[in-house]
Amino acid sequence: MKYNFIIFTFSSLLLAFTGCKDEVPVTPDCPRCWDRDMICADAECDCPEESIETWLELRTSFISNELEARKFCIMPSSKTFVAYVEPFVCIDTFGLTFVEEPWTASPNEVGVPTGTSLVSEIPDDAEYSLTRQVLYIPPMTPDSLKEIHIHLLQPTRGELGESVCRDWTEDGNIAGYTRMIYKGLMVHPDTIKGRIEFMGNASGGTLSYLADEVIEPVDLIRTIPYEE
Repeated sequence: MKYNFIIFTFSSLLLAFTGCKDEVPVTPDCPRCWDRDMICADAECDCPEESIETWLELRTSFISNELEARKFCIMPSSKTFVAYVEPFVCIDTFGLTFVEEPWTASPNEVGVPTGTSLVSEIPDDAEYSLTRQVLYIPPMTPDSLKEIHIHLLQPTRGELGESVCRDWTEDGNIAGYTRMIYKGLMVHPDTIKGRIEFMGNASGGTLSYLADEVIEPVDLIRTIPYEE
């Protein structure tokens, strides 16, 4: 009798375990996200709650001319500043991360506009990397404000990672290009007041009209307030 009870108990536990196992829902696989700061939620790439979201219009692949709006994440940090810009040609809301503290030191470079390091459709061997941008800080101005010039401000619309804004014809040829320069004054530890100047293509092209174009104000705001 005792033996039968043990067998019955074991069989019941096995059946219960098997039944619970069958009820576990199958979660779909997470895709490879194009931004390293993204997380997977409901099988889709999304930004963490603490991040600043920006939608960028990027090429769908390294060799494609088609553009697709995608979400990117700017993670707040003590050296990361964000400029909220209305979409214009090849620039949109972007972030810059200084390598050194810009208020007390003289940093010589800043990180990419969005903090993004991976675009999944670009093959790993394409040598298509998001490089750091050239930063130049001139001598202090007479009113003791620190100037910050970024000579190769990278576009955040169309071609992320290139140092110029390009316009393409339908057959994939370059129709024109221009580059952007950011010029600002550090008026507060948390604020850089500045503007974006476009440098036109000397040989003409469809973007040559931007040669004297200026966007202002373009203020960079620190994402985590400065503390001494």
